[in-house]
Amino acid sequence: MLCAMILERIGLRRMREFRKIFPDFMDLLLVCVDAGLSIEAAMDRVTREFLQTIPDFGVQLSIINLEVRAGRPLHEALNNFATRVRIEEARTLAILFRQSEELGSSVSRTLRTFAREMRDHRLVKAEEKANALPVKMLFPMALCMFPVSILIVLVPIMMTILELFRTMAPG
Repeated sequence: MLCAMILERIGLRRMREFRKIFPDFMDLLLVCVDAGLSIEAAMDRVTREFLQTIPDFGVQLSIINLEVRAGRPLHEALNNFATRVRIEEARTLAILFRQSEELGSSVSRTLRTFAREMRDHRLVKAEEKANALPVKMLFPMALCMFPVSILIVLVPIMMTILELFRTMAPG
């Protein structure tokens, strides 16, 4: 049971890391496709870059390349990738590629739109976290600042009162 918990934690941490990396992957893929590479060549180029910088993610991308070279359609390879890394954005990308192939639309335009949506989604998530921060900071700040403020206000008053009692002589 302990091993299962540890493995689940490691898996969740990798999933979060991959989710953070995925928009960068989309941007690199878009740049390569815009430069004139085919989608398979662009995937191969991006995979080589990620193998050097982020090996865990690069290995997952190299599995996609191997599946495509073995004859599996790109959308199925991306769907398998999404299942392995548990990223919903990858599943959406697989669906977009499938629709792009079926409808004959431009892969570059599809990638550009999806990459823009990914950046917007990342920005919205950051804004949500930023908006939740003041509420989360309210109670710890109140617990830390209130006693200090009370001390700053009350100590001079108490010193004045003690000095007054000390200088008072019985009448």
